[in-house]
Amino acid sequence: MESNFESAQTGTNAPAPGGASIWSIMIGVFTSPTQAFDNYKKSPSIIIPLVVVLVLGAVVAGLMTGPNASMQYDLMKNSTVLPAQALEQMKADAENPKMIMGVIFAPVMIVVFSVLGALVAWFLGSFVFGGTAKFKAIWGAGLLGSLIMQLGALVRAPLAIAQDSGYVTLGLAAFFPDKDFTSIFYSLLFYLDGFMIWSLIITGFGYAAVLGISRGKGIAVSVITGLLFILGAIGMMAFGMSFAGVEMSFF
Repeated sequence: MESNFESAQTGTNAPAPGGASIWSIMIGVFTSPTQAFDNYKKSPSIIIPLVVVLVLGAVVAGLMTGPNASMQYDLMKNSTVLPAQALEQMKADAENPKMIMGVIFAPVMIVVFSVLGALVAWFLGSFVFGGTAKFKAIWGAGLLGSLIMQLGALVRAPLAIAQDSGYVTLGLAAFFPDKDFTSIFYSLLFYLDGFMIWSLIITGFGYAAVLGISRGKGIAVSVITGLLFILGAIGMMAFGMSFAGVEMSFF
């Protein structure tokens, strides 16, 4: 009975014998990632990192509802296909954003894409780079690494609200203010901002630790997984814009 209770604690927030708590591990992702993931490998925990990421994602989605709605309207207002009623609705949503929808929808998408990302990373790490790890540990390492992206989103949100624009970026895309998401080049730079690059590197540390592979291979797993999802997002966006009659270009 006692051992089962101790096991349940270890799966949530209690430290493994001689180990660190999940809270100190999450802080360590920012301050000492190598040690943090070495501690995490001893007792992988999913629940608290997932809850923290979901809460942060919901907060960011709520804050960004207005700026993102304004950005969507700016992109679609030159559509040659969308009916006037649809454009008017987009304009109304931009002027009166429905934050609750973003708050509800964001956590669902985070769960879906974090699981898919973990599956890709598990496949690459296990079958391509020769590592060994349980899916739970891979998923958890990805969630811990994504805390950095959530921090970047929280930093970006007030700037976006102030400018009422989802185009606010913390990366190289800022050097191309005349471009938008109709440019594939701009879109790639937008997604690969400073926090995303930092997150991919630190997540690579996590994959290396839990898979038992070199840090270089772990970062390769993280970068390949991240780029696949970024390119997939750009591809879906391009398809949606072409369907809506909005032209895209590479540059």
